Amino acid sequence: ILVAQVPGGMLTNLESQLKQQNAADKLDQVLAEIPRVREDLGFIPLVTPTSQIVGTQAVLNVLTGERYKTIAKETAGILKGEYGHTPVPVNAALQARVLEGGTPVTAPLAGNIWKVIATEGQTVAEGDVLLILEAMKMETEIRAAQAGTVRGIAVKSGDAVSVGDTLMTLA
Repeated sequence: ILVAQVPGGMLTNLESQLKQQNAADKLDQVLAEIPRVREDLGFIPLVTPTSQIVGTQAVLNVLTGERYKTIAKETAGILKGEYGHTPVPVNAALQARVLEGGTPVTAPLAGNIWKVIATEGQTVAEGDVLLILEAMKMETEIRAAQAGTVRGIAVKSGDAVSVGDTLMTLA
């Protein structure tokens, strides 16, 4: 635990995952991959559930022999902003892959989602109101910065958001 700099629960989970795949001999490679995955994911803290996400992605990277050949659903969620704001920005190229060329619409302020106006699959024009954010006792309209199709709504009414959190994606 001290040498690998990973939480104990994460280490035992990694060992279990590797044994299930008959790849227990790959533990050192996975431990070396964890800091790289963590950097790609914005240096997300290694606490539950994100420690398991980082560990599982590191295992996938090692077992497939190619970094991010397979991207776990939960890893994609971090890249899309579904787990909140990361300490530093995530890897932009990797994020673009999971957004499938889309552009994230992010929260300009910390607050609560008052109302989601746009719907999945809706075509919007530049300037259309996508949702309303309640912050500092004011309602702020979040508008489309470009025309596109709404894909991947990451929030619902009542959700608390931080500055930079992904609210939805426009493609």
